[in-house]
Amino acid sequence: MRNSKEIYKLKIALTSDCVLRCSHCRIDKEAGLTIPLSGARAAVGLMLASPGGMKRLELYGGEPLLKPALLRDITSFARRRASVLGKRLCVSVASNGLLLNRENLDWMRGEGVNLSVSLSGSAASHDLCRRDTDGRGSARGALKGALLAMKVLGPGNVVALNCVHPDSAGRLAGDFRRMRREGFEYVNIECVHGCGWPASAVARFRGGMNEACEFVTGLAARDRFMAMEPFLEFLRCRGTAPNEACPLYRDLELYPDGSLSLYPFAFIDYARDLRAVRCGSAREGLSPRFAGCRPGSAACGTCIADYYVLPGLDDGSAAYSARTDILKRTFLGILRRSKKEPAFGDYLRRLFRDLDALYLS
Repeated sequence: MRNSKEIYKLKIALTSDCVLRCSHCRIDKEAGLTIPLSGARAAVGLMLASPGGMKRLELYGGEPLLKPALLRDITSFARRRASVLGKRLCVSVASNGLLLNRENLDWMRGEGVNLSVSLSGSAASHDLCRRDTDGRGSARGALKGALLAMKVLGPGNVVALNCVHPDSAGRLAGDFRRMRREGFEYVNIECVHGCGWPASAVARFRGGMNEACEFVTGLAARDRFMAMEPFLEFLRCRGTAPNEACPLYRDLELYPDGSLSLYPFAFIDYARDLRAVRCGSAREGLSPRFAGCRPGSAACGTCIADYYVLPGLDDGSAAYSARTDILKRTFLGILRRSKKEPAFGDYLRRLFRDLDALYLS
């Protein structure tokens, strides 16, 4: 497959299998879908062969640790191919944390893989959505796995991913401080889509985001490190503005059936929506519509509006926009203070160090 447009990031949903039945996830856990290694290799090759020297491969599911051999084979292939092509590649695995053990964590450490663990801080917030097949909450097991991961990989290589539900938005700030007490250095806050975000929940979410970001800034002023993971992305994005608005550059996903899409696999009703969201396949490459356009061209003006049209998935957009605006404002404040305050200069140097180690390895 050939593609002349830059693809920075590829997400691969290895499998539809999972040990949890999270209420906000639309993946059919009984579908039995798993990507063939040949399909994964083709999609990875598409990303790596595209222009640009920095690439990011994110492996998730379902639960990717249910397919350990496939996970390792894809990572090994991607590392070899990136080396041949002279590309810098970051590999990240996203897990619910329940299957983390010393064996798979030692493998991650040896391969330089970094890890995101779905964790919502308090058990009340976590167990609201993340329950097992018997309806029991998974907070205790997820935290146990995450703490072991920080011990083996180091705190800087483990991201706590808190996907906030509107019903838990009022606990966001407290949940964030809880993750600090557990030792997390990096947290990524997202928001659940497809479940309804009334204005009151958006307001609570915005207040919690502001409080969490003020907490991070206050720690930095006292030479204590904790960061929102998107800070690393803000650093990386310098000079790539034309591409950053392109969903193909940053949102490309490979589904377990070999379809390429710009929608997250967990957000769609697979049987109903696949035809609408498909933008190519691992075997055939990108559809002409996406392979032929260029960032900054006339087609960009309506691309996102024309593509992201599935009903019910834009209801979290107000919360997500608030989240991104607050993060950017906080990051710019840290940049300004780094010019005059040594503690913020040290904070920024730590971010640059982790950017090189985690995103550009």
